[in-house]
Amino acid sequence: ILLLYTGFEGISFDTQQRVMIATFDFIMAYLYATILGSLYKRYTRVIEFSSQDPELLRIILGRRDVTGKTRTVAANSSVKVRASPLGNAAFKEWSYSGGVTLEDSKSFETVMRVAGDGMLKASLSLMQV
Repeated sequence: ILLLYTGFEGISFDTQQRVMIATFDFIMAYLYATILGSLYKRYTRVIEFSSQDPELLRIILGRRDVTGKTRTVAANSSVKVRASPLGNAAFKEWSYSGGVTLEDSKSFETVMRVAGDGMLKASLSLMQV
């Protein structure tokens, strides 16, 4: 459309037309990335996942191990989270802060509600053998 308005609507492109097209493409890509980036930050929240002992207790979000990682989650969403103990460990409870809340902090599998940035930590208790 820009080429039509400027009179450069020919079938073959000379150097000036190619420069104009490349400039237009660059500007549009920059605008698209800027808009997408601002929407991403607006509609997602950063959650930090940690475990009392990452070797014995893992945090599973969906089907992924997120122990010791920071992930972005959709704002105002509910996500199923599960603690997966290994060896002679047993899940004890969840602790959370910030914009994170849980349906049941004593259950190893629960639903996490995300309203803002926050932290979720899994605690364990060692079973005596």
